[in-house]
Amino acid sequence: MSIDIHQTAILEGEIVFEGNHVMIGPYAVLSGNVIIGDNVEIGAGSCIGQKAEHRERIGEEGVILASNIIVRENVVIHSGLFRPTIIGNGGFLMSGSYVAHDCILEDGITLSSGVRLAGHSHVMKHANLGMGAMVHQYGVIGSYCMVGMGTIVTKNSRIEPGMKYAGVPAQFFSRNSWALEKHEVQAEELAKETERFYSLFS
Repeated sequence: MSIDIHQTAILEGEIVFEGNHVMIGPYAVLSGNVIIGDNVEIGAGSCIGQKAEHRERIGEEGVILASNIIVRENVVIHSGLFRPTIIGNGGFLMSGSYVAHDCILEDGITLSSGVRLAGHSHVMKHANLGMGAMVHQYGVIGSYCMVGMGTIVTKNSRIEPGMKYAGVPAQFFSRNSWALEKHEVQAEELAKETERFYSLFS
């Protein structure tokens, strides 16, 4: 097992390494219940597994980092209150991004620098959020979509799969043809993902 933990990093609580090739950078802090899969990089100054920011409820359901994940510098991922906060396979969280309690990030997502996800947000597979985008609590981001930099996804925003959105509040821009072609998404799959989106959105 190859686990490289910088001497200044702090690990406290139930930190479980389920895979190989894990790197934890300088001054990173992991606490509470954190499960880490294979091939995970955690950058300098990141904080993972700390208690949820909630005035009334107390719960430490922890954080699950799947496999092939890059967490860059100063990323914050809070523990879930009702379920683990989950980062799926192939996630790329750029510097300074924030994932609040009970969020679910499916496989292949990208959070650019400064993205903010409020509690219970659900980001479907292969979505890409541009720099500084913000998502209201319980927000749902559709698969294969692009959310432009600085966009604010409000409570009622419908960020459907395979599309591009930008603005304050988020507005439909165009079809995300690049992502759909890259992932070879056919009409049938896109229809299924749209149906799944609305089951989550409701």
